[in-house]
Amino acid sequence: MSHDLRTPLTSIMLYTEILLKNKCENDEQKVSYIQKIVLSEMVSYLEQQGFDVTLDLSWEQYCIQTNSDYIARIFDNLTSNIVKYAEPSEPVRIRETHSGHSVEIMMGNKKKELDEKIESSRIGLQNIQKMMEKMGGRAVVEQNGPNFAVMLLFNIRMAGEAGHSLFSMLPPPTPSK
Repeated sequence: MSHDLRTPLTSIMLYTEILLKNKCENDEQKVSYIQKIVLSEMVSYLEQQGFDVTLDLSWEQYCIQTNSDYIARIFDNLTSNIVKYAEPSEPVRIRETHSGHSVEIMMGNKKKELDEKIESSRIGLQNIQKMMEKMGGRAVVEQNGPNFAVMLLFNIRMAGEAGHSLFSMLPPPTPSK
């Protein structure tokens, strides 16, 4: 086994262990670790379903308004849609960018060509948009031919503002040798 192997499962195990041992410095760090587990779990599940996932994350820390239940539901919904509608031979792209005022998490893929027409109510995407609005952000859906992307836009808040939690993106841990 390679010494520099980094997997989503390793991240899930590390953050779960920290939470179980109550080694978090504060509630914001707990929320941050729960959110990292959701992202790691999503990537691991997609890889198990045969998708390659490319990550382009800056691993910086931001103070944004979040709700851990909404975040989990949003990523669960997006994962379900990818498994149902994405082309498995093309990578699923997850990218994070930021400006001075917002953080954007983009998930994109190429839609698969379906033999039969699968009808979508688009309720899942509407729910994502509603949950993002309740967290003070927004969700933008873009379709360009076979390419599909959802951008989750979070407004950056000042550290310590009431009602906001820290969303911290740290690099995946390096497994011990």
